[in-house]
Amino acid sequence: MLYQCDGAPEYYGAQGCEMKGTFSDLEVLGMFVGCLCHDLDHRGTNNSFQEKTGSALVLLYGTTNTMEHHHFNHAVMILSSESHNIFSGLSPENYSKVMQVLKHSILATDLSVYFQLRPRFFSLVESREYSWGLQEHRELLRSMLMTASDIAASSKPWPVQQRVARLVTAEFIVQGDKERNELNIQPQALMDRERQHELPQLQIRWISDICLPLYNYRIEQISISNPEKYPQVLNTQMGDATFGVLGLSTLALGVLGLSVHASIGQMNPKLNAMAEGALSNMKSWAQMTSDPINQKGVSISDHETI
Repeated sequence: MLYQCDGAPEYYGAQGCEMKGTFSDLEVLGMFVGCLCHDLDHRGTNNSFQEKTGSALVLLYGTTNTMEHHHFNHAVMILSSESHNIFSGLSPENYSKVMQVLKHSILATDLSVYFQLRPRFFSLVESREYSWGLQEHRELLRSMLMTASDIAASSKPWPVQQRVARLVTAEFIVQGDKERNELNIQPQALMDRERQHELPQLQIRWISDICLPLYNYRIEQISISNPEKYPQVLNTQMGDATFGVLGLSTLALGVLGLSVHASIGQMNPKLNAMAEGALSNMKSWAQMTSDPINQKGVSISDHETI
């Protein structure tokens, strides 16, 4: 399947720095299997599309975390098959625990869950009021780690990140075509075939709004009350990229202005490498928008394949 949750940052986060020893072996096992299974039997369309079409999956699972419930149940089906239950050696009690973690981990990959939980997570870390001995706080951290792993492609070397972005966009455009042609609705920008040339700008927004707040790359410690300093900071990090042209100056102010310290990157400085990779890729996307050769954007083929 096109989507893949990267287990490497999951392990790095679970075992590194301040988080080392936070999770039990069963929790780590459940999260790893969650990375492998989190998009099983994906249909190439998102939860919103399932709801709009009143699909069989919506009738079965409801409109909350529809696909994620399906992915989990598909994982259970595989684990229940002969010779496929990798948890068979566990005691009934431990089996129940790891399956609970597995379900929680897969459901956490729904970005709507991330948006719902991240204010609480950021607040806990910012105030240093977290206690990973508390089940509630540990579950919150596991959710954030699953998202950090799920979106890790944005932090990979530029050729990999660009390739993944094109593949995902190609799939989105197919959904957008269905929405326009079958449902007679206007698809959102990232799924609109007529706006596929906007991929660089959309990727910049994705990285700045979704990835960097979680990875928390602290460019400089500057005051939110001194907005005139932001262009200098951004120019230092982004080279000749012009955020004003992209309409991102306000967005960058909030996201890159480092008022957000409550992130995985702050708790685990090793994960700052992911933020550095994401920021580097954002610079590459910005350069595509400023290069005369690329000013018309990119074209996504219907036949993009891995």
